[in-house]
Amino acid sequence: MLLGLPVLKLKGYYFTIITMVFCEIVRVVELNWMSLTRGPLGIMAIPKPSFLGFEITTPRQFYFMILVLVALSTLVVSNLMKSRVGYAILAIRDDELAAEAMGIHVFRYKMIVFILSSLLVGLAGAFYATYTSYIDPSSFAAAQSNDMLVMVIFGGLGNTVGSFIGAISLSILPEALRDLAQYRQLIYGVLLVLLMMVKPQGLLGDINFKYIRQRMEHREKSKEAANE
Repeated sequence: MLLGLPVLKLKGYYFTIITMVFCEIVRVVELNWMSLTRGPLGIMAIPKPSFLGFEITTPRQFYFMILVLVALSTLVVSNLMKSRVGYAILAIRDDELAAEAMGIHVFRYKMIVFILSSLLVGLAGAFYATYTSYIDPSSFAAAQSNDMLVMVIFGGLGNTVGSFIGAISLSILPEALRDLAQYRQLIYGVLLVLLMMVKPQGLLGDINFKYIRQRMEHREKSKEAANE
């Protein structure tokens, strides 16, 4: 919230640059605040999570833990996007000036998105730390932020299903190209550029699943009415 208050007044590339600079400032602080983070040595022996005396230690237990966290996060985001707040967020995404002219408090809704997204990423970072039992400043560099941003854009902005597809695809693709060695990153970049040229909204960015579901329900009701 403290970062969002001054930063969310900026738009476009200025907002992106300031947030990236802030991330770099945090990384430099982590590297130099030896008494808190141990600098480049990192924090070791992070305890495993436990619930009601039950400690999570095995890979299977961690799998079910992250599965529950992903399900809860998806539920929160999906319900939010189906609400009045979600429609306001989509309106701001499509045309900020038009949304403001319609009476939508743009800054307030941007702040909601900024805080909620930070909360979810913080939750993921906390899980990562307990899973590996070790973190250091290199674990939270700008590259990780860029990867997540590319995944969302690749799958489609404002589309929850697209975000999943983007994350899965861009996690598998680099591994699938591993045998190509020195050409892997080049091919990876070219594929992303081609996608942005062909479908700038992302794979599922222009697909309205709610509208498709409503059309299918309407079609089923029409068939039932015709049969009667």
